[in-house]
Amino acid sequence: MHISWVLTLIPATNLIAPPLWGAVADALHARVALLRLASAACAFASLLLIPRWGFAGALLALGTLSFFRSPLASLADAATCALLGARGASYGRVRVWGSVAFALFALAIGALDGSRHASALIATTVACYLLAAGSTLALPPVRIARERGIVRDALRWASSPSALLLLLGNAAYYLAHSIYDAFLSLHLRGLGFGDLFVGGAWATGVAVEIAVMFAVPPLLAGSARRTGALLVAATAVAGVRWTLLSFIVSPYALLAQQALHGITFGLWYLSLVQHIQASSPERLRTTLQSVAAASIGLGSTLGYQLGGRLFARGGGASCFRLAIAAAALALLCYLASLLASINRPRVVHDA
Repeated sequence: MHISWVLTLIPATNLIAPPLWGAVADALHARVALLRLASAACAFASLLLIPRWGFAGALLALGTLSFFRSPLASLADAATCALLGARGASYGRVRVWGSVAFALFALAIGALDGSRHASALIATTVACYLLAAGSTLALPPVRIARERGIVRDALRWASSPSALLLLLGNAAYYLAHSIYDAFLSLHLRGLGFGDLFVGGAWATGVAVEIAVMFAVPPLLAGSARRTGALLVAATAVAGVRWTLLSFIVSPYALLAQQALHGITFGLWYLSLVQHIQASSPERLRTTLQSVAAASIGLGSTLGYQLGGRLFARGGGASCFRLAIAAAALALLCYLASLLASINRPRVVHDA
């Protein structure tokens, strides 16, 4: 029960914190400054996890960390795309290093038995956040200035039919994907596979994700219509993947389907970021990227809660059947959003 609350707290924070940070970042032209602040705050908030507070204290410590951690991706995405300018399609070749670092740290933590050395693991995390904050000092400084109408224009964008369908699609898509994130390892162990196989399965998925992120930037160049079509394609592949996971038991087939992770996360995530950036005016990019992050947080929260109940009753296969239905809903939403946006005039304009 405690683990369920911990799993839910992180995506639940994603519902609230990123839009707040994003709106402030755009209203003050302070993306880089807030990225630096949030990274440094994560370092100090991580230290709260070292004392043994008990469950309530640990939940408060994790909530504090989550508040500062949840906007990092949106702030970094928007700041990176702004710096790239006309080369925005090459964003994937910057974002891929996050996946590379994830893979390396996951392997290192496993090899060093990190779960048995919690304080050392937290200290390493603190050092990484401080390094991230320090790296922002190399970015070009931007003068902080007041920008009016950010929240109003963001709400106007979010209330359009195409945007509402996109956000609903995000929530449904990540309801399915969070089931994979949370329950794949348990599902594989339930099928009788050991830690070596489970670790190899994750490594396979991340390796293909990295390769895809290096390869797909040329596909992302162009209009929001193209990135919207890529979202539809990635979601269709996701439906196939969750269907396979709901019934296959062969170790070779299970490893082979992990190659689809490059599409269902790598291509989907890059397409979503580029879609938001391509369809947003410069002054709203951080806010709208954060709103998209909040919709993903909603999907994660639902996926963890519903998936946990289904896993307890029927195991991994029942979880992935829910993922199939959620992916189907996401596919319909993305298709409808794409069709609604084709002839829709822009709702907001650059000041």
